[in-house]
Amino acid sequence: ICWYISISWELTEVVFAHLLPNFQECWWDALFLDIILCNGLGIFCGLGICKMLEMRTFYWESIKNIRTTRGKFKRAVLQFTPESWIKVDWFNSFAIRRIIALYLFIMIWLASELNTFFLKHVFAVDTSHPVVFWRIILIGLISAPTIRQYYVYVTDPKVKRLGMQCWMFCAVTALEAAVCLKFGRHQLPSLKLTLVCAWILILAIGTVFCVWLSVWNSNTFLSKGVRIQGGLKRHCYLDSSFENLGTIGEDVRRRRKELRMSESDVH
Repeated sequence: ICWYISISWELTEVVFAHLLPNFQECWWDALFLDIILCNGLGIFCGLGICKMLEMRTFYWESIKNIRTTRGKFKRAVLQFTPESWIKVDWFNSFAIRRIIALYLFIMIWLASELNTFFLKHVFAVDTSHPVVFWRIILIGLISAPTIRQYYVYVTDPKVKRLGMQCWMFCAVTALEAAVCLKFGRHQLPSLKLTLVCAWILILAIGTVFCVWLSVWNSNTFLSKGVRIQGGLKRHCYLDSSFENLGTIGEDVRRRRKELRMSESDVH
């Protein structure tokens, strides 16, 4: 996802170069200096720090196959039934929902980055001004719990509501965009809708390809450890599949037992 965001941002600069002159760069500058050197080094160092601090690595992939015969049969039968006989969920495809969720994640991320440059351009704020620096730091601090809440909402079917931090981040992004539109519509040239529509379409296709590539990579190259838990062999591979939530942490299992939630979907 980090590499995809890095490449998507360079595409975003090309699309909005007619609005912001500082987005006009040479192709070698965008490819070698930005994507490979700066962003690549940042991704490498960031993943290294996460491993040093023993942080959990998240994998945004589709649901794995259920391993028990009973679970497979139950899933096959219930696949053609609604989620509830009272409330029918016509949008119950986890694969499609996961792709759309990732697409929205990328779009909001890019919108937040665009706000940085539009705010500087509209209000003529110098890059060295402290407001620019501390805004980026603030957005970075806000994004950490936001991404965590969004990940839990997307991957855990027990979570039915989006976290407050996510709504707060979306509100901040929307407010900044509204400020740019209100005070900068007379300063910016006319928007080329064709480029923007092509940008949205390319990012949608790229998101599907990114998800497919992630699943293929995990199935091909990543190994999975096995541990005995409750008399059963469980794969310790930490991914986004809700059937493995029982191996992620005992606190999840204990809390669900306190709330009297069924755990049939994690066995």
